[in-house]
Amino acid sequence: MTRNVEVLLGVGIVVVVIVIAILVRSWDVSSEGRGDKPLVPSGKAVPAAAVSVSVNAVPWANVFIKRPVDDSFIVPPNITSNITPIRGGLKVPIGTAIRLVYEGKQKTFGYESWKTTERISHNFLNP
Repeated sequence: MTRNVEVLLGVGIVVVVIVIAILVRSWDVSSEGRGDKPLVPSGKAVPAAAVSVSVNAVPWANVFIKRPVDDSFIVPPNITSNITPIRGGLKVPIGTAIRLVYEGKQKTFGYESWKTTERISHNFLNP
């Protein structure tokens, strides 16, 4: 083999090793080895699935979410408006809490309260 062929072969081997290392490192596998609930730095399991929820409030209110891995409520990503009604299509991770805020009043819905109906409805005009 000539010197050029040896160098190209060496570079090719290094590239293959780097690609394999990147693939292995990016492959999220949980402690069970199934990959369905990758762990975040806090050690909490994050479900890979998301659910679609329909949100409505009277009068219209701001919508905030608290994902299972977050410590505070945030504006939901991937929606064009943060004002209700959001009729379906608000996709959030399983375990998410949703908060509606209107003129200093707020109502928080834990995941357990809306997971079966996949709907949230609240009237801020009722006492």
